[in-house]
This record gives sequence, C-alpha cells and structure tokens, in this order.
Amino acid sequence: MDSQNIKENAFASMTSSEWIFQLLDRASVELHSARDAIERRDFEAANRSLIHSQDIFLELQSMMRSEDALSQNVSAFLEDIAELLFFANIYKDIARIDEVLPFIERLKIIYSYFMGGGKKSST
Repeated sequence: MDSQNIKENAFASMTSSEWIFQLLDRASVELHSARDAIERRDFEAANRSLIHSQDIFLELQSMMRSEDALSQNVSAFLEDIAELLFFANIYKDIARIDEVLPFIERLKIIYSYFMGGGKKSST
C-alpha cells in the first residue's frame, strides 16, 4: 500500500470531530507560518498560508447545516473568521491573525474534548 492510500484510508476512518480538529490544527499551523512570513517580509509565503487558512474556514462553513439557528450562527462565525483572514492577507496584518488564533485554539480544545469522549485534553 502506498503512502497516498494510507492517507486516504486514515482520512476515511476519521469521525467528523476528528476531521474538524485536523482542519483547525492545519489552520493554526498555516496562520503561525503566515505570521512568521509577514515578520520576515516574505509576502508570497504569507499569501499562500493565509489563502490556505481561508479555504479551511470556508470548507468548514460549507459543512454546516443551515436548517437550525445554531448552525446558521456557527456558519456566520466561520465566515467572519474567513473575512478577517482575507483582510489580514490584503494588508499583511499580524494583528488580525493574532485576533483569529485564540478562537482556533479554543475550537481545537472543544473538538479534542469531543474526540476524547469528555476526557481532559492535553492540547
């Protein structure tokens, strides 16, 4: 079995909470990379990382059901994050990235709780 098949099987066996946690974790990594790239004035690298992060939040938003108020509110929240990242990218604004990072870390804690069945997270 090649590495691509192993990755596909790993993703296919994830629960929705695990999948969302992985997306949030990747967004966090990308935002830290973008922040570092802006500090180094490597705007091309910052652009790539910020676009990838935006794509993650737009993907998460598209996963939301729209029939109930909670889903609509979460969808609007995710859209707000994607918008903040859009403007962070346009203006290469570390402050906007720093505004988003704590939300991502809190969401990761929430999803790690769901993945652990209520056990205390080590994240």
